[in-house]
Amino acid sequence: MLRGKFVNLAIGSFIGMLTFTTVFALATTDDYQNLLDQRNTLSRDIIRNKQLADEKKKEATRISGEIRSLEKDIGTTQGKIDSLGGQIDETRKQINEKIIAIRDKEKDLKKQQNDQAEALRAIYESSDESFVYLLFSSKDLSEVIDRASYMEALEVKIDSNIKKITELRDQLMQEKEVLNEKEAEFSGFKKEQETYQNNLARQKGQKDDLKNMTLAQQKSYEELVNNLKKEITSISAKIYEERQKRLKGGKEALGSGSSGYPYSSVDSPDPWSFLTRECTSYAAWYWNVVLGKEWNNTRPGQGSAYNWPTLAKDQGYTVSKTAQVGAIISWSAGSLTSGWGHVAIVEVVNSDGTIDVSEYNWLAYQYSYRQFVTPSDYGNYNYIY
Repeated sequence: MLRGKFVNLAIGSFIGMLTFTTVFALATTDDYQNLLDQRNTLSRDIIRNKQLADEKKKEATRISGEIRSLEKDIGTTQGKIDSLGGQIDETRKQINEKIIAIRDKEKDLKKQQNDQAEALRAIYESSDESFVYLLFSSKDLSEVIDRASYMEALEVKIDSNIKKITELRDQLMQEKEVLNEKEAEFSGFKKEQETYQNNLARQKGQKDDLKNMTLAQQKSYEELVNNLKKEITSISAKIYEERQKRLKGGKEALGSGSSGYPYSSVDSPDPWSFLTRECTSYAAWYWNVVLGKEWNNTRPGQGSAYNWPTLAKDQGYTVSKTAQVGAIISWSAGSLTSGWGHVAIVEVVNSDGTIDVSEYNWLAYQYSYRQFVTPSDYGNYNYIY
């Protein structure tokens, strides 16, 4: 009998050692797998961040290219304006010269007209004396001949004046026509210059808009990131460990499957102003993408999971204590939900009052599907739908 006890004791010790060795091996394997998973996650994040950096670089290159193109257009337009300015100055100079020439021609014309008037008046005065009267009243014949020559000279002068006046009038009309053409040319240049100046102002405005838009987007993005940094859920390893214990030793269970949630980097702003791979980002993605229900962080810097009932009221959603499939469950801050609370998506409402949920970052920055969850086990909670 005693021998049998020793045998049983030996067998039991062997089994115990085997069990310890197996557990140790499993633990070691789990640790190694966790390290591999972390390394793979980091590798994916590095690739993703590089892609984002490349995208930003391309965007910066595109905007810089547009600005350079606009600067080239601005330079071309400014060159045309400068060229037109030279043409305008030259045309104005020519116009001024034509005005001076016209004034000189008008003075000459007036002088010729005055000479003509004097010659006509002299002929008129002489016409009262008849040739016979001059012949008998003159002392000698030479006086008569001189008087006749004088009259003949007056007539020649009148004919010459008429010709000069006609020529001056023709020249004056031509000068005025040229002046009108130059004035029209000047007006055209001015309008063309105004068009180019308007284009220049528009091009400069586009350039400024591009720069301001880029700066404004950058400033807005930086403000968003700074606000969201306040919401980074730095959950301690101890909380993750306690959650694991509940899954292994409690009534809850982990289901299988994947979510389709697309973000690999940790704590980068997502399209809804939450931080990627946090519970809030997953729930926002699920509602917006999977269910097609709009949900955004209406209060960047105050968008932590425990504050989601407030965000729900901002966006007109119902806050209730009654479970519903597709609803968001929001837990208050607690020892297992962390100082930021926790949110998850209700996938199933079980007959015993428990729920199945899908979520992110219940297990460190991972997707999980928990079954048979009793909401009150984790403190105060609300459903949003």
